[in-house]
Amino acid sequence: LSVTDGEAVIAPLNKLNAWAAEQEGTVIFTRDDHPLETAHFAINGGIWPIHCVQGTQGAELHKELTVTDGAIVAYKGRSLIDDGYSGLEAEYQTADGQVATIEQLIATRERVAEARKTRLAIIVGGLATDFCDKATALGSLDVTHRDTTDVIVLTDAMRAVDLQPGDGDTAIKAMQEAGAIAMTTEQIINGGIVIDTTRLER
Repeated sequence: LSVTDGEAVIAPLNKLNAWAAEQEGTVIFTRDDHPLETAHFAINGGIWPIHCVQGTQGAELHKELTVTDGAIVAYKGRSLIDDGYSGLEAEYQTADGQVATIEQLIATRERVAEARKTRLAIIVGGLATDFCDKATALGSLDVTHRDTTDVIVLTDAMRAVDLQPGDGDTAIKAMQEAGAIAMTTEQIINGGIVIDTTRLER
């Protein structure tokens, strides 16, 4: 689904993902993977043109997005009846072949952080600010605790659909008001957060 200036998120995401991998963080790529019959599409009563249909090139990750070694690629938007905006709903296969969701992964990571008395940082970027990014950030805030987990939104690695002018800015404000921290990629890489590499279990 085309978003104005959407390709501008790729360079900062590649930089941040490489940094996170170097810090032994977990990098997760979520992909829309819609069935053609989904209610998400305008032809079926939704608001969106057809996009990211399962098995088509449109559902692939962008060719310039670097998938880091050990990254998780997860699929969302597979429901026939809802929009599936949140990355927390995305499904992936674990090493033993089981299907898990990003929400389950976050819950595991937060339990580890709490037991070790360290902090977990969930960093959200991509497309689009006012829909999938917002849903993912707000969902992450809902299922985690502020005394254990920070949810950070990458302001330089998001772009909005802006169905109404200013929707992207409104979305970032809503995420901040809910407890998210707005930062740029450079602020993070240059020491804005400290990664404790002992806190996560692969």
